[in-house]
Amino acid sequence: MRIVIAVDESTHSQRAVDLVQRLRWPAGSCVLVVTALPSEDHSEGTPASASRDSSRANRGATEARLTQVQDGLRAIGVSSAHRILEGDPREALIRLIEAEHVDLLVLGSRGRLGLLHVLLGSVSSHAVSHAGCSVLVVKGPFKPAVEVLEAPRKRAS
Repeated sequence: MRIVIAVDESTHSQRAVDLVQRLRWPAGSCVLVVTALPSEDHSEGTPASASRDSSRANRGATEARLTQVQDGLRAIGVSSAHRILEGDPREALIRLIEAEHVDLLVLGSRGRLGLLHVLLGSVSSHAVSHAGCSVLVVKGPFKPAVEVLEAPRKRAS
């Protein structure tokens, strides 16, 4: 079985990693740990050298995170590799899934709702709609609607 787990620095991503590590996978399964970074084009007004330095530092931290996840998988006997994708994470994941003939994509969900979801989009929603494989979206702990609605009031107090 070919499994891709999409990771970033979020706690939602870590929940997905934890789940993959807890599940039993068929013999011969391989997990590809991936993340997506923006293209290396520097933004307007930013000197190219500053953009390259920032990009190198970000890539180094990202590489360390992917290696950490990969080592955790190998420690429990799961074959794994990692890869850094470039560009929009939604499109980069779909391209990878098609190219690698992936059986399962696992990723966390930030659980954005309403306007934030519309404005920022959702990698997990896009994957569920467009991936040519099964998608396992790992959500955070359940919070009753009352807690979610009262949270902004508590912070304002």
